[in-house]
Amino acid sequence: MEKNRIKLAILESKYYGAVTSVNDLVVRLDKERFDVTFLYLSGDPGRENHLQQAGYKVCYLSRSERMPVFRPDVLVKLIRFLRRNQIDLLHCHAHKAALYGAIAGKFLPQMKIIAHVHGLGRSARLRRKLSNFLFAGRIDRFLAVSQAVKQDLLDSNWRIPASKVTVLENSVDYERFAGAAAGRNSVRQMFGVPQDAFVFGFVGRFAPTKGVPYLLDAFAEVKKEFSNAYLLLAGQGPDEQRYSQQIQNLGLQKTVCFAGYQKEIEKFFGSLDVFVIPSVAEGMPRVLLEAMAAGIPCIGTSVGGIPDVIDGAVGFVVAPRSSKALAEAMKWMLQKNPDELFQMRTAAAQKARTRYAHAVLSEQLYAIYCDVLGIKD
Repeated sequence: MEKNRIKLAILESKYYGAVTSVNDLVVRLDKERFDVTFLYLSGDPGRENHLQQAGYKVCYLSRSERMPVFRPDVLVKLIRFLRRNQIDLLHCHAHKAALYGAIAGKFLPQMKIIAHVHGLGRSARLRRKLSNFLFAGRIDRFLAVSQAVKQDLLDSNWRIPASKVTVLENSVDYERFAGAAAGRNSVRQMFGVPQDAFVFGFVGRFAPTKGVPYLLDAFAEVKKEFSNAYLLLAGQGPDEQRYSQQIQNLGLQKTVCFAGYQKEIEKFFGSLDVFVIPSVAEGMPRVLLEAMAAGIPCIGTSVGGIPDVIDGAVGFVVAPRSSKALAEAMKWMLQKNPDELFQMRTAAAQKARTRYAHAVLSEQLYAIYCDVLGIKD
């Protein structure tokens, strides 16, 4: 390794677009210390890539759209690339990339390898347990996005010591979401919500793990006591028709609005009084951090990393799969006076800025890299 020059490669199964991820932390690393390449097991080299446009080196190891089976030719290309470019540290995201990285590492004993685990249940299948058992010994460090994910990783595998697992929480672009309430009135007008309404909101994929049916049942109970309550649902997914039918059955068509995909999600958050995340399974939901950065009090369930994020100063944590518990927390929010809500908004934004901002987590990632590489900085 050159003095003051670390050759770092980020390996993913494919390019996922300009989404918030660890890449947001990597691009904040000192370019005088890090020479960064973004590697993808598959993908179209002609596709627009925001990292390449920002001046970073990008390499696709195959042109396949998907790689449902293990491909030895891609592994060979990976080994050749890593050896030719003398990569010091390979940071792999999710299981497929980590598997390729660990096997490649068998041929490159000097290279350090990090495997990043982003959610719960990633080692539930026997096949993954076996692959982890065979190759986890080559991984120098596992990163988990929450304490719950770390514990799940340790409980689900036979060969991963706790000393090898470090928690690196997700991060948020604080500057993007701070001050989002400026668009409050325009967004409410867009969806026909009265300006004096008390608005709860959800953002996420319309899928079973997100627990939206429990939120809809809870909101129906809230409406029995609070006529000024509204609910906005932003997102898309396979269960949208199911939710629509549930809304009709509950008679909530006039006060529950589907907002669809929101490109400027920060403006959507600004229209809310309280954000609700009723998930039944989570790793570390980034959308929760975005809501807090926008200064929105939050109600969440006690799954995954949610309890690590929400404390009594910024909101409530309730039991999962409990419409009754959600309803009680929502009613409690409706009964708080404006000064109390303002204090919660302030506390949420402050916690997002001091604990979850990209700049804060980028420093933590840098410290982890140095530790794995044995660098005393």
